[in-house]
Amino acid sequence: LGGSKGDFDADTDMRTLERCEVEALSNLSQVLFAGGESQLGDAELLCSRALTIARKHFHDDDEVVLKLQCGLAHMKFTVSQLITIEATPKEMLVSHLKHREAIELYESVFEVRRRLFGMDNEDTKNVGSALARLRKMQKDPYSPYVTA
Repeated sequence: LGGSKGDFDADTDMRTLERCEVEALSNLSQVLFAGGESQLGDAELLCSRALTIARKHFHDDDEVVLKLQCGLAHMKFTVSQLITIEATPKEMLVSHLKHREAIELYESVFEVRRRLFGMDNEDTKNVGSALARLRKMQKDPYSPYVTA
C-alpha cells in the first residue's frame, strides 16, 4: 500500500482533471452538434476524443464512459441519416458504416447498463429502445417505426 497522503491527493487531483477534460470535450461536442449540419463532423471527432480519454482513465462501466458512448452513437446515427440525402454510392457506404458503429456503441452501453442496473432502470430502457429503433432501421430504412 506504501503510498503517502501526497500521492493520494495527486492521484485524486489528476483524476479530477481528467474528468474535467472529458466533460469539457463532451460539452464542446454537444455545442457543435447543436450548431447544425456543418459542424457534425467536428462534434463527432470531439466526442470520440473525449471517449478515448475517458476509456483510458475510467472503467468501461463508469457513467462518464456510458454517456459518451450514447452521445457518440447518437451523433453517428444523425450523420448517417444526413449523408443519405442525395448520397453517392460512396456516401451510402459511409452512412451504413456510421449506422453500424452507432448500433455497436448502443449495444455496448445497453449490456453494461443491463448488467449493472437491470431492465427496470429507466436509462437502460431508453438505451434499449434506441437500440431497437436502430436495428429496425437497419433492416428497413423506410420504416415508420423510426419516428415512434
